[in-house]
Amino acid sequence: MKIYGNLSKLNGKTEVFILIGESGAGKSTLSEFLNMPDSLFVSSDLMIDIIVQRGLPVNHDTIHQIANEKYGEDPYWQIPYMLEVLNKTSLLLLDGPRRTDEVEKILELCPESVVVKMISELGERQKRLTNRDGADENAFKRIVKDEKSETGLVNHLLVMADVTVENHRSLRDLQDIAEEILTRLERR
Repeated sequence: MKIYGNLSKLNGKTEVFILIGESGAGKSTLSEFLNMPDSLFVSSDLMIDIIVQRGLPVNHDTIHQIANEKYGEDPYWQIPYMLEVLNKTSLLLLDGPRRTDEVEKILELCPESVVVKMISELGERQKRLTNRDGADENAFKRIVKDEKSETGLVNHLLVMADVTVENHRSLRDLQDIAEEILTRLERR
């Protein structure tokens, strides 16, 4: 496990910490270790609220369906909610955005931002999603396909990263990286 890239972007002036990566890479676990609940905005939470309101099961397929619907209506629909968190806390920890337009708009509005990419081996990601979400092999294949073809995550968002975190199995190593990030952000 290691962290590398333009680490100078992790500093006391950072306004927005954008955590990107494929499903199961460890974004939510790193967010948890950063322990900034008031600053946290999880990109799927508003979609999950809509799913629950509609009485649908919460899973990758329904989240993907709502995401396509909402982003089709307005590619920036979540940004006001994100900015509300930033205005309250002075640091937005954005966990898991999936749309390039949305991230580009945040970077335009908040130039003191850093994009952090989480990477992990395919087999490890599949194990995590099976344990966390009960995703079987077919569900995992759909998730990988959707992330490559429809959301722009793989071909557009991941290449925008300033910093990369390699997450290979060890929670202790990920905790150490969270501590390093907090120190660099001057949040300890």
